[in-house]
Amino acid sequence: MTADNVSAAFSDVNGPLNFHVIAVAGVDFSSIFDQNPSLPSMTPCNPFAPQPLSCSTSFSTSGKDLVVASIAINDMPGCQTPPGFTKNPGGGWWEADYQVFPSAQSNYTFSCSSSSTEYTEPVAMAIDAITLRSSVTLYTISWQGYDWDGGNEETLTLNGQFLASLPTVDSPQNGGTWASFAVNTTVLVQGVNTLTFTHASWDCGVSDNVENFQVTNATSVVYTNSTSLPLSCAQTLSYAFNV
Repeated sequence: MTADNVSAAFSDVNGPLNFHVIAVAGVDFSSIFDQNPSLPSMTPCNPFAPQPLSCSTSFSTSGKDLVVASIAINDMPGCQTPPGFTKNPGGGWWEADYQVFPSAQSNYTFSCSSSSTEYTEPVAMAIDAITLRSSVTLYTISWQGYDWDGGNEETLTLNGQFLASLPTVDSPQNGGTWASFAVNTTVLVQGVNTLTFTHASWDCGVSDNVENFQVTNATSVVYTNSTSLPLSCAQTLSYAFNV
């Protein structure tokens, strides 16, 4: 991502507002959130119980996960949490803590507690987990395009998500001839993947055909299709392949 912007709209607000944005690499897009029935976990706390106090909840995960805990702390110092959690931030009205668990957890207990020197007041906590791929494989998708000469003339989407716009700049040397292209990605999912080429709504006089389409990893050819197929302003082109 580069200079991305995230906006949130609130209504009927009474009190302070906060929201956090996190970017996660290595997500398993076949199941973005852990489907364990204990998640998401939402737990009310008693912030005015005698100090020092602690609020806790238990949950289980199904595999390698990024676990995120969001805790309202009533404008107090941050929580003392189990080892391994990173605070972001610590203290104030609210904090978000996170940790990557490399394997499945059973009845793991997360807690927000006062320390011996600082009291906090957890009001409520919510926990959820993002599923991560157990390993990351780099794939190269390559092909030849005919008359691919205009900057950002072709858009590639992978499983419905933007992948690239090509060529990255005007390339008059590609006019009326074949040129080679390739992109690298780690976001293929296990099972069927769909890559779609879409032509821009300009320079429509020539079909920007695609041929010699191939998907490879470091050790093997995953998919290949050498046929020359049409791509135009009126016709997208999709390839479906398994990994």
